[in-house]
Amino acid sequence: MQSLFAQYSHGLHEIEYLGKPSWLIVQCWGELLVAKMGAQILHYQPLEQQPVFWLNEVQQGSHSKPSDSAVPEAVRGGVPLCWPWFGPHDDPTQPKHGLARTAQWHLHQDTQLDAGAQLCRLCFVPAQPLESPLAVQLQLEISNNLLQITLTTENVSTAEQPLTQALHSYFLVSDCAAIELQGLKNSNYFDKLEAGALKQQLQTLSNIQAIDNIYHHSGTVTIIDPGMARNIVVTKKSSRSTVVWNPGAAARELDIVTAEQFICVEAANTQVDQLVLSPGQKVSLQQSIVIETSNG
Repeated sequence: MQSLFAQYSHGLHEIEYLGKPSWLIVQCWGELLVAKMGAQILHYQPLEQQPVFWLNEVQQGSHSKPSDSAVPEAVRGGVPLCWPWFGPHDDPTQPKHGLARTAQWHLHQDTQLDAGAQLCRLCFVPAQPLESPLAVQLQLEISNNLLQITLTTENVSTAEQPLTQALHSYFLVSDCAAIELQGLKNSNYFDKLEAGALKQQLQTLSNIQAIDNIYHHSGTVTIIDPGMARNIVVTKKSSRSTVVWNPGAAARELDIVTAEQFICVEAANTQVDQLVLSPGQKVSLQQSIVIETSNG
């Protein structure tokens, strides 16, 4: 399988991709690209496999719409960090999905980045303190066929602080209508496309069209994708919600060209089960991703 960054040697490189300064890590396990804005994973491709995450074709080409906003334009795709709130804020002047995804981040620590490394750990922190009573850091652990994402939050104030968050993962799939999501059956969920109606997932989720569901769910979700001859196994820790999203026909309004080629499956703690951190308390939201090849 052709890799996107085959021209680069093993190690850590600082490059620009989609107009975003980024860190590129190439190792024997594959390649990983993380933007300095938002510490957002833009690309992850295990060795001799297809990319795991989707990126919007509009942003990959030359037709992205210019923005007059002072807030940097976030890249749609990969794994944006929604923190310290998920979705819109009660204050409409605050950015959707929080402060982390458009902040500049610093690579605080990297380990085992030699040419033969079987395991790589990367730790990122905001380059400047965010305007929040909460502190945050991101750790990525990558080895053969495993990507583990850990978002750690600490309440550095003297009062209790609410927290909602998500690892907003856009998984690349052959066709949303042809995949299955296993692991959500019998879970209750809020259907945001129907004004937050409470429902139960009675069957395995398949033939996916437009969807925006927040599941009360802390277990594993497996994306079964016969078209790409692989399964994506997503396990979580310290996550009481699983968000599943695809805009369907509304993709045009969001300037998305190939919405049928991704499904968002997100480790989250959302408004329906938000956390409240005591002073000094830490919590680590974790998502582990393993790729299994299949025969379709």
